[in-house]
Amino acid sequence: MKFLARLFAPLLLFIATASAQKLTRVWTPLLTPDLKNFTIFMGVPHRSLTSLPGVDKGDGINGTPLGPDNDPLHVFTVEMVDGK
Repeated sequence: MKFLARLFAPLLLFIATASAQKLTRVWTPLLTPDLKNFTIFMGVPHRSLTSLPGVDKGDGINGTPLGPDNDPLHVFTVEMVDGK
């Protein structure tokens, strides 16, 4: 009996959690011109970057990341081409 309880307890927890989320049929466009539905996270800029004066740089992995919603070089942009 304990075996069945251990087997079904995680399954019941998963089902209860999944059914607690509300689904909606409203479409949310992800690629908007201002990228408002995204959180842009910029990592550690490499020390070879000369276009970011005053920003701590590293080797691209180790160092201080620029962080969320901090994209000074506008790496992430959306551009309309031929109305699309």
